[in-house]
Amino acid sequence: MKYIEEIESGDCFEYKHQFYILTQDFKKNGERRCISLINGFSSWISQDTIIDPTDLFTMDKDNNIVAIKE
Repeated sequence: MKYIEEIESGDCFEYKHQFYILTQDFKKNGERRCISLINGFSSWISQDTIIDPTDLFTMDKDNNIVAIKE
């Protein structure tokens, strides 16, 4: 568990049983824009929100599992 302000843009995380990717957009009040991997909609989430970081994986041409972001 981490605060959303502790992760970097492009990181994936789980919040309220949905998966999001953190963007570079932010508001003056510290909220961060996040894009849902379920429906593609963006949401503004407060910087002091506790989230659960997670990794995204894909398969390469040899069917090896590779992390999208290392």
